[in-house]
Amino acid sequence: MSLKNILIDISSVLGLDITNEDEKAYYIEKINEAAREIYTSMDLPGSIREQIFQITDVETYQCSFPFYVDKLRAIRFYNVHGGKLILEDLRPRYHQRRWGVSGLLRYRIKTTNNPLARDITNAGPIRFAYPQNEVAEKDIVITIVGKTHQSERFSEVVTIVKGTNNIVGIQGWEVIDNIEKDDYTDFDIGIFDIDDQDMGKIANSELRPSYTIVVIRQDDFAPVYNNTYPLNTIEALYKIRFTPFRNLMDEFPAPNCDKVIFWKFAELFAANKPGFEQRAVLAAVKVKELLGDLTTNDELGKEIQVEFGSHGVYDAQIYKNPMPAPFGANYPLIEYISS
Repeated sequence: MSLKNILIDISSVLGLDITNEDEKAYYIEKINEAAREIYTSMDLPGSIREQIFQITDVETYQCSFPFYVDKLRAIRFYNVHGGKLILEDLRPRYHQRRWGVSGLLRYRIKTTNNPLARDITNAGPIRFAYPQNEVAEKDIVITIVGKTHQSERFSEVVTIVKGTNNIVGIQGWEVIDNIEKDDYTDFDIGIFDIDDQDMGKIANSELRPSYTIVVIRQDDFAPVYNNTYPLNTIEALYKIRFTPFRNLMDEFPAPNCDKVIFWKFAELFAANKPGFEQRAVLAAVKVKELLGDLTTNDELGKEIQVEFGSHGVYDAQIYKNPMPAPFGANYPLIEYISS
């Protein structure tokens, strides 16, 4: 359900005034707070997506997933012989013994919320650009934070002026920790390095770019799985990222959650008012009840298989014969084949 309908509910049921723009803006922020708490509490029915991704670099098998990929739940080779890839902790890689043969088919999340889709390989200024033939509808201020040759931690501010298409900074960036624009835009803004390589984008609906960087181990491609090189097609199961409500017709990324968000809003709203503590408790009970009904209804009729097996992180630390580990500094991009 859209933001508009949630606002109508809090107006008609709670008697709040949504005609005052300042008060409505406050209520929208509280709705976003409630929606985010609900979304991060569990994998809501309808919040999980499947998508096929094409890896463009089959030498390092380090790949970046786009901003809308929040939490990766599973990855498998699209090749039916490949099997699923098990999510593994980073730390066993740095154990005194490398992984052994029994540790095949694993991947590691190197970082989440990375501002760039790939590493900077040639230090230099960063260019921000609107799509071809499009211009900024207003001044857009972009702040870059990271490391330059002269400074370990530096900040640069650039502005895409209204009516123009792009802007190039002046700092020679070696590493970028954060990029953030000051407002939402009508179009995505591309990010390019000094060699004009595509480094990612700031989605128009987001204030900052965000990429999940994953490494798939090279020894996953063993003949025992009947795999052949190059294996560059994977299928991912992931939770879609929550984007706060901004426009009246914005939708929550999981269906049938409007009443849950309403009652969570009521809980947060009452919790901040002296004397309304009991109302907050009752609203919290209603939230829990609705979430339980939602998940129960979603599971009805499903065939669920439970897997039993040893713990992957424990297995990875058992003494095994050394095997080559993946190397490489560059993060390849992923082409998005289907959604």
